Amino acid sequence: MLDEFRYIPYQELLLKIDQFQVWRYLIGNIEVGDFFLNPFRNDRSKGSCCLYWTGEVLRLKDFAHAETNNMDCIRGYMRMYPNLTWNQICANLINLTVPKLTTSSYKILPGIIKTEYSLFYKEWANDLNYWKDRGVSLNQLERKETLVKPINGFIQKGKFTQETHFNDFAFVYHFDTRVKIYFPTRSKPRFIGNAKGTDLWHLRRGSDTLVIQKSHKDFLILENLCDYDLLVTQNETPVLSSDTMFDLETYNKVLIWYDPDPAGIEGANKLKNQFIYTPVEIITSSGGKDLDEMYINHGEKYCLNFIKNNL
Repeated sequence: MLDEFRYIPYQELLLKIDQFQVWRYLIGNIEVGDFFLNPFRNDRSKGSCCLYWTGEVLRLKDFAHAETNNMDCIRGYMRMYPNLTWNQICANLINLTVPKLTTSSYKILPGIIKTEYSLFYKEWANDLNYWKDRGVSLNQLERKETLVKPINGFIQKGKFTQETHFNDFAFVYHFDTRVKIYFPTRSKPRFIGNAKGTDLWHLRRGSDTLVIQKSHKDFLILENLCDYDLLVTQNETPVLSSDTMFDLETYNKVLIWYDPDPAGIEGANKLKNQFIYTPVEIITSSGGKDLDEMYINHGEKYCLNFIKNNL
């Protein structure tokens, strides 16, 4: 009942609700980082929006329309349902986070724009030195489950656009039919692709301890420095599926090793809160912002000592 809810200030409500699920209710079955059509304006030709985290708030990034750019999910809900009172909004959004509540069948489901990539692969040559400097072997890179390949370039195809990119130093991480292209020497953007937030590398080696990282490069480096099972997420704000969480809850212990900056610590805590039964610890790097930087700056022996004392 509505009268069961006391008055809740806007900011308090925003942190109380499941922002990701509210956005999914409004937009459809998307992941953070997917591009989609904006349901709050006439956006029929090209997806120009995505969701991104700013601190504790999941916002809409609209590259083409200032009025809806940086909107949070409450503003989006109020825009979709302008005739509701504040108490009704609070009640609906709080109830929306209850797992048994199903999404309304009449909500707007805009189309999600999919981007395709035509990749021009090349044979390993000097590119392999980049990985050898990090202790990563060719066998690791050519393994189907963690496939990494060098490219000469790629063609990026949208619904109405096509872009050609060549002569970049780049590698491709593979996830079934989807890819994530990594540019080691770029400042921004260092990653592009059509990989989903649910695309994971999970290396099972019979350990009862799992280490979770957000860097595929760190994942491959760490594989040679410990015997734990390893998993890498696409970013530091993953929302893992219930099936994945059911699988991960079988471990006796989980260690989350993200970057030691505010975004990494916040993302690690958000991921930690998705676990119910398994003890979770957050690891903070030293000697670099991540394992790759630690390895390059201080060498393998330093990394082994850090892992022995912290993992």
